[in-house]
Amino acid sequence: MEVTQRIKARLKQVQDWNAVIDEMEQEAAGLPDASSQSHALFELARTCEDTLLDKARAMQCYQKAFKLDQSNVIALERARRIYHDMAHLEMVIKLMGLELRLNQDPARAASLNYAFGSAKLNSGQIDEAKTYLGAAANDEPGNVVYQARFQETLYDRSNWNFGLETVLDQLRALTGSDDPLAAEVAGRGAQIAALFMRGARILQQEQPDDPRLLPMLFKALDAEPTDEEAAFVCETLLASGGHLQHIQQLQDRRASLIADDGDRARLLTEFGNIWQVRLQNPDMAAYFYRQALEIGYSVGVAFPGHLAAYRSVKTSAAESGAVDGVVPLAERGVAMLTDRDDATLLALQGGELAWQTEDIDAARRLLGFASAMASDNPLVEQFQSAFGAFEEDSGAAEAAAAAEAAAAAEAAAAAEAAAAEAAAAEAAAAEEAAAAEAAAAEAAAAAAAEAAAAEEAAAAEAAAEAEAAAAAEAEAAEEAEEVEEEVADDDAEAAAGDGDEGGVSLGDETFTDEQMDLIKKAQDADKKGGKKALDAWRAAVSAMPDK
Repeated sequence: MEVTQRIKARLKQVQDWNAVIDEMEQEAAGLPDASSQSHALFELARTCEDTLLDKARAMQCYQKAFKLDQSNVIALERARRIYHDMAHLEMVIKLMGLELRLNQDPARAASLNYAFGSAKLNSGQIDEAKTYLGAAANDEPGNVVYQARFQETLYDRSNWNFGLETVLDQLRALTGSDDPLAAEVAGRGAQIAALFMRGARILQQEQPDDPRLLPMLFKALDAEPTDEEAAFVCETLLASGGHLQHIQQLQDRRASLIADDGDRARLLTEFGNIWQVRLQNPDMAAYFYRQALEIGYSVGVAFPGHLAAYRSVKTSAAESGAVDGVVPLAERGVAMLTDRDDATLLALQGGELAWQTEDIDAARRLLGFASAMASDNPLVEQFQSAFGAFEEDSGAAEAAAAAEAAAAAEAAAAAEAAAAEAAAAEAAAAEEAAAAEAAAAEAAAAAAAEAAAAEEAAAAEAAAEAEAAAAAEAEAAEEAEEVEEEVADDDAEAAAGDGDEGGVSLGDETFTDEQMDLIKKAQDADKKGGKKALDAWRAAVSAMPDK
């Protein structure tokens, strides 16, 4: 890209990146017509976004480009995407309205409908979202992302619990676990992730305070770590609650599940962008950028924004004082880069930090390398004024420099290995903490459900016992009343001593003294009421089965 190369050429001459962007913007403003100005600003914005990782400045240039020429709808689209990165959904929806009205390209209809529908969905407007997502899914039936998003809207809102239970039943079948939230699903792929996302979407729309919402999103990202929609919903929920540490742990976990070095470096770079643009935390951005650079400069994968990423790492390190390994990182990058412009700009940054930290030998190596293509850079000139001119490029000097660089690289590799091991341990600890926290949340939810079920069962059991006791007591009272009437009717006859010797006659029956004692005890207990009366009458009846 011509603009990118021109900016890199200027950065070899000056230290202030913002000043170079200002120059290019002024140059665009001097072009003869609005269409040319719009095009130039669009190209400048792309460089700011992709190469310089300055999305805030890029968005300003995109918006200016669109205002100058409203046929430049791609500039509007890029600005809208940055607003989405910022999670500023209100502006996304506003700009999408313009895009939909202005679009004249049928090929863009599906992507525009999808973007608008997704923004509506994440704004809680599911009924409107369904229309646009359905249109996108119909236009591109083979697009699994469009289909997944549309499927998330297809449930009965008046009976959403049934829809959620249906999703959970599918997950039980696929995971083989009665509790899908406790199942191990890491790396299981898009199908499992889509189901967890469908369940999470129902809760997001209908019951956002449900404790199962975040665990479902965590599981979706375990199954498919690159799921952008699940990540967006999860990270914005955590950010709204102020749980930034959990966002870091989640991103560490996701990166650890990516096997390919290039893919992992790209994902780590995206995490850095999120912290830079959405979460406004340059130090955390540098944390993820550095991991991406460690991979890229070790395996020879230089992603487009690597120079800006190193600048972020260098700035954060200089401000915090945590500079260990940052200069050797630049040296490794310079050694592997085949683009001499990139290698020169990286050497200038690494050399500046080395000088600031009084590592004069490393500064001399890096700035000496840079001087071949950036001899008039102020930093190169100042260093030579302070420490003398760099050695001439002779074979002996080159061999000595190579030997010195090899020794430094070997030492740096050992240090970086230790640092990587420490970082891995830290990431493992963070991952374990995140897993423990998720498990605790799941256990708490399960315990709450179990407690509720137990409480409901206990209440039902107590009600049943109370009902049975009341029925038994009523039955006992009725029996006691009948017996009491019989005793009253025959009391005179019993008192006269009629009947067999050693017994008492009541009506047509004769009772022994022991049997009469049991009847008397039952009558006395009956006057007091309760379960003892029932037990006493049962004992009396059991003792005289022939009566």
